[in-house]
Amino acid sequence: MRTKHVSSVLLSILLAASLIALPSFIVTITSQTACANPSSENFAIVALPDTQYYSQSYPWIFENQTKWIVQNENEKNIVFVTHLGDIVEYNNNDYQWQNADNAMSILDNKVPYGILPGNHDLGPEYEKYFPASRYEGYSYWGGSYDSNYMTSLSPNMNNYQLFSAGGMDFIALNLQNGAPIDVLDWADNVLDKYSDRRAIISTHMYLDWDGSRMGIGELIWENLVVPHKNVFLVLCGHIPGEAERRDNLDNRTVYQLLSDYQYCDNGGDGWLRIMEFVSSENKIYVRTYSPYLDQYDNDSDSQFELYYPMNPTVATAGGISPWAYVGTVIVIVVMIAAVLMLKVV
Repeated sequence: MRTKHVSSVLLSILLAASLIALPSFIVTITSQTACANPSSENFAIVALPDTQYYSQSYPWIFENQTKWIVQNENEKNIVFVTHLGDIVEYNNNDYQWQNADNAMSILDNKVPYGILPGNHDLGPEYEKYFPASRYEGYSYWGGSYDSNYMTSLSPNMNNYQLFSAGGMDFIALNLQNGAPIDVLDWADNVLDKYSDRRAIISTHMYLDWDGSRMGIGELIWENLVVPHKNVFLVLCGHIPGEAERRDNLDNRTVYQLLSDYQYCDNGGDGWLRIMEFVSSENKIYVRTYSPYLDQYDNDSDSQFELYYPMNPTVATAGGISPWAYVGTVIVIVVMIAAVLMLKVV
């Protein structure tokens, strides 16, 4: 009788524990399944480097670039565009700013994008044509900041955007050329706030032609890349040519890419960078293409692959994995059962 009683007590405990644990367990498994199977849909991010000579002398090539992006938005699933600075050649020339505005306006209300001033753009005209107020109505808009020594009614020297693609959440952080310390502090706080998003930093001056980091590049590296584990990609222009740098840091690889074609014919021949994210392969395919020439540059500096793990961190109730959760429930049940058995004996 005593054995039967103990068995009944244990069975009751296990049944009660299962009923209590089952709803949470189902929520946990559902959460894990939803996050562990991100969309397998490929998507692309496009970088526009150093358009200064287009704005000065070849505005139709600049417009050709942004028209191509809009025309191929659906086919290539282009989810974001980043301009790497030096939008114009002379920042006091209104004609060049109008050309740049005409070209970038093609993206407005169509493809999310971020923009930043290069060394040729620093001045009031940049924020006359590309103020924060231009973007504040867009759902992807995050915020902006000007250095303490700048004054603007609608500051946008530094800004960030939020977007999602392929089951992943991103933050695109755009920093002015030669970002001073207060800008780096602002950017540090932004990356802290969005530490759960995969971070891409775009700036103008960062890598030299040989892949070494310039002075400002080292400051960005030490103040933003090293402390923030979600940063995986840094994009820059300024130095004519192409360079790639890979640094392993905290069990992650940070890719740093330079692209600038301003010394090609026609102010750059319309070359731009396409980065295609293929989550099923955990790879980013980098391609260099000119809509103006309608051709790809297939040399090894212009076409390459980056390994990047895209499976998101498994999300579970309370951050505990399903097996750890089940194990905890079992241990608790056994402990309670043992205590009751001792009392019965």
